[in-house]
Amino acid sequence: DQGTFLNGRPYPLRGASRHQDTEGKGPALAPEDHERDLALFQELGVTAVRLAHYQHDQYFYDLCDRAGLAVWAEIPFNAQASVEDPSGNAIEPLTDLISQCIHHPSIVCWGVQTEITLGDARCDPRPTVEELARLVSELDPSRPSAQANLGQVPKDDPIPRLTDLGAVNLYHGWYYGEAADVGADLDARHEANPETPLGLSEYGADTHIGYHSATPEAGDYTEEYQAEMHEAYWHS
Repeated sequence: DQGTFLNGRPYPLRGASRHQDTEGKGPALAPEDHERDLALFQELGVTAVRLAHYQHDQYFYDLCDRAGLAVWAEIPFNAQASVEDPSGNAIEPLTDLISQCIHHPSIVCWGVQTEITLGDARCDPRPTVEELARLVSELDPSRPSAQANLGQVPKDDPIPRLTDLGAVNLYHGWYYGEAADVGADLDARHEANPETPLGLSEYGADTHIGYHSATPEAGDYTEEYQAEMHEAYWHS
């Protein structure tokens, strides 16, 4: 209800997500590639970074430590849980992530899943999410567990309450609806789960650098529409 606090003081989280890749190199980045990404974040003025959807290079965690960014670190538990071994493939990377990165002061939470499917899932992922959240509390009681749910997850579904923090990926104005609808959507989700801190973990519009329009609209891939959508989310 009051926003985020750091060491007892208000600290708004203005974030961006990052994938560890660059043209021609994939994930095998050199130090200067990591440094360029950090410089872009600092140019944007972000205070938080979500390192999606897997463990990133230790060097980038080091850079975030030095820059004072709040980091959401997460594992590649995405889309579907395995029918044969729902949690086995997730426990090992979560254990490795925490044991290898626990001493990075920039990390503020451990993400246990991203956009797990509920409606057409082959098996119920909720028990696995709950198990991973318990593992976080065992391995690192000092930090909360987190998750990034699909916007299609019903507002009254119990899954957001299974972790300490419940965030959601919303794409009003791109995949559906209008960008200005995001505020009412977030308010409704907070009302449905008032005891679970709520975050917006993803949003945005695909854009092709060089595409422009004097009358931008959803789906045109222009820089102008991306900017308009971004501003609409902030105002909402």
